[in-house]
Amino acid sequence: MRVVESHRHLDRRTVRSARVTVRRAAAADSVASRIVEAVAAVTGVGVGALQRPDGVMRGPHGESYARHLLMWALSEWLHMGPVAIGRLTGGRDHSTVAAGVRRIAMERRTRHETWTDGEAVRRLVQA
Repeated sequence: MRVVESHRHLDRRTVRSARVTVRRAAAADSVASRIVEAVAAVTGVGVGALQRPDGVMRGPHGESYARHLLMWALSEWLHMGPVAIGRLTGGRDHSTVAAGVRRIAMERRTRHETWTDGEAVRRLVQA
């Protein structure tokens, strides 16, 4: 049984929709990369540490804060799901991502430093 279809069998609307989806995904990847770099710049934690696979080598507390800030920014600004964010941050579990996002959301309301870091990341991304 042959499942593969030629592109000639697709209607124009389907092709146009697929092209738009690919462009949006490329744009989101570009913005995600800028967010990763901005978080690294604001927190002083390297990009490699932010994307280090889970369980490879646990870093200091500052790395977890920076990674959680990254998770929050990706969730808040790009509306990425926890599974996608987990893949981007070294294969972390969706529950770990959800906990990190909640942590930063709460700290932004209670700690001025966290709010300031989030705003600094936002300014760098928008620049």
